[in-house]
Amino acid sequence: KQWYQRRVRDEGDKVYRIALGEAAQVGNVSQFVLQTQNMLDYWSTELHEGGHVDVRVPRHYDGILSDPLLSGTDLSVKIDDVNEFLREQMRGMRRHKRAPETDEDEVNPRRYKYTQYNSAAATQRELYRLANQYDNITKLISVGTTYHNRPIIVMEIMGTNRTGQVPLVWVDAGLHAREWITVASCMVFIRTLLEGYGTDARVTAMLDSVKFAIQPLANPDGYAHS
Repeated sequence: KQWYQRRVRDEGDKVYRIALGEAAQVGNVSQFVLQTQNMLDYWSTELHEGGHVDVRVPRHYDGILSDPLLSGTDLSVKIDDVNEFLREQMRGMRRHKRAPETDEDEVNPRRYKYTQYNSAAATQRELYRLANQYDNITKLISVGTTYHNRPIIVMEIMGTNRTGQVPLVWVDAGLHAREWITVASCMVFIRTLLEGYGTDARVTAMLDSVKFAIQPLANPDGYAHS
């Protein structure tokens, strides 16, 4: 909470996406990134034809993207106000905490939302829900409890057409208290595997040849505190 309150300095900051087309643009944008890497906050740098760069621009650098090196690139605003975006995320998490326990209604704000950050409790509830829905290819394992008695959960995902021993792939996320994005990304990865098995040829072939052990929230106490 104290960290969030200090983010008032982000008021007016924007996140832009720079879409890359031809090879010449890739070279120019790569040079721009190199020149400004100590001034701007780069969220992603896919520096190849058809790729994109996401960058947070502080309000006092608002005109920096008019640099000639970016001439001809497709520039769009992804987040108009970073601070307001963070406030909305926090409001969503508070709604999760205040909502009643009945999770069945689709409009219930306690339901896990894949387009925003969720609480530690909501994340663990979603793991239980997914394990129940896809019980033929999943297994939940509790590998311990935290200092505040929160379960530390690992989800195993494996296909039903395996033959013999298969390699194990370990994935973990949320090791650090403020590592929100990795928890969210890991949950999307889990859902992609589960929804893709039997419907996506690549996902199906992968799950029939390897087993995943995924720990999306390694530090639930820290995550809940932050």
